[in-house]
Parts: sequence; C-alpha cells; structure tokens
Amino acid sequence: MNAITNLWSGRAGLAKTYWGYGVLGGLLWGAVLALVPPGTPAAIAAFLGFCAYFLAANTGVWRAATAYTGPETWAMLAKVAAGLGYAVVLGTLVMFMVTLGGGSLQVPRVAPR
Repeated sequence: MNAITNLWSGRAGLAKTYWGYGVLGGLLWGAVLALVPPGTPAAIAAFLGFCAYFLAANTGVWRAATAYTGPETWAMLAKVAAGLGYAVVLGTLVMFMVTLGGGSLQVPRVAPR
C-alpha cells in the first residue's frame, strides 16, 4: 500500500514516477491489453484497470514534478506529459462509453456528387 500512496502523492520522485510507473507501467498494461480478447469481460476489466492506473500515474507524475527541485525544464516536460496522459485517458473513456452505449465511432462517409 505504501507504493500506491507514494505514487499518488508524488513522493516516489520524478524519475521513478515518470519512467517506472509511467513508461514501464504503460508497457506492462499494453501487454495485458494485447493479451485479452477484445469485447470480453476480461478486456473490459483490463481497460478500466488501465484507466484507473493511468489516472493515478499521471497524478503522481504531476505531483512529483511539482515537488521536483532539479532543472525546471524536466518538471515542465513531465507536467506536459501528464496533461497529455489525462487527455488520452479521458478520450479513451469517452470512446468506451460511446461504444458501450451501442454507438459507433466510425465517421459516416458522404456520397460523392
């Protein structure tokens, strides 16, 4: 439980939070999501776990960047990455909710004139 609170609060340090929890964690979640058959309950559970994990990881990166005492450029870049990460999670959750509700994400084609 200590690792989770350290991640959430940003106390794990910027490098460990970004590279360990963000990048390495992302690779592990990518492997998990690639292994489950799409549309199955296991895939839905894995996807929701992915979203929860990355909300926590991005929050940890943001908070670690705020507490970072090294060069300000690294903190700023980490916050940009965390902000983009929030946008990705939000976008994938919206797409998930649309498809779960029976909607389609395909853009309809307009017939040529």
